[in-house]
Amino acid sequence: MGRPEFAALEHGGGKNTAAVDSMLGEELPDHVRPTVARALKVSAIWLLLWLVPVATLLIALGEANVFSQIALFFSKMAMVTFGGAYAVLAYVAQQAVEHYHWVSAREMLDGLGMAETTPGPLIMVLQFVGFMAAFRDPGTLSPMLAGTLGGLLATWVTFTPCFLWIFLGAPFIETCAATRGWPARSARSPPPWSA
Repeated sequence: MGRPEFAALEHGGGKNTAAVDSMLGEELPDHVRPTVARALKVSAIWLLLWLVPVATLLIALGEANVFSQIALFFSKMAMVTFGGAYAVLAYVAQQAVEHYHWVSAREMLDGLGMAETTPGPLIMVLQFVGFMAAFRDPGTLSPMLAGTLGGLLATWVTFTPCFLWIFLGAPFIETCAATRGWPARSARSPPPWSA
């Protein structure tokens, strides 16, 4: 009648651990075991995926081009903003309106309003700002094509660094969790911030 790892867990200090922990087994799989070689490989792959398009745009088009500006701004934003979508969106709104003049304050509010009506507000607003920036300064491209490429570029350089941090850091966090007994302890007691 179903898989045992999905059976109901006891409450109040039972011996069972989380279902995910039992599915992973006792040890980390080799492909996610943290090693210097793995960290270097993951870093090389994700840094290339992230920075080669940025460098290519800068070299081919120069810093003044809107696509280069989008690549640099959203890469910087991905590196220095923390705190979730709403913290990031405040920074993006300020920079897009006041510094780059890609959108007006009213258009930014329209973008934020659109994001609130759909899932994924961060992705929606970043694509909107990237689209509007390139749409308004398309160069030799049609405005619609430039806008579409601007939205895709903003999304790419914003989220590629996130995958770098996830794939680089997750094995080390798993190792810490396994060696300190976090899963077993968390099943027995509430988190320290709940007191």
